[in-house]
Amino acid sequence: MDICKYCGYSHEDYSGRAAECDATRVEQLETELERQKNISANMEKCYLAEYNKHRWIPVSERLPWEKGRYFICEKDLHELRCRELWFQDGKWFHGNKTSLYSSFGTKERITHWKPIILPEGE
Repeated sequence: MDICKYCGYSHEDYSGRAAECDATRVEQLETELERQKNISANMEKCYLAEYNKHRWIPVSERLPWEKGRYFICEKDLHELRCRELWFQDGKWFHGNKTSLYSSFGTKERITHWKPIILPEGE
């Protein structure tokens, strides 16, 4: 007669073989629950990475680390505008990269920026 390793009792079915007790099923469910938690945690990490890649970043948080083209939002007294500018060495430039983007109070007016991410294959 086999003794169940989970509960210490014999659970023989009518054929004389050891049958599973509820403790075995509980262990299987706990294993599956842990697997699902790991999947969920990985999905959350992927979502946050993708979200952070596409979000508008406040200039108060940081400026771009690399030179390149970025979308910026700027605010004046009457409107909010978004445009594309080039960023290099801590300065914003027009698209031709030769003329500094200098508008009155530019540093205060540019509120957010985000990388320009084109669809794959573009």
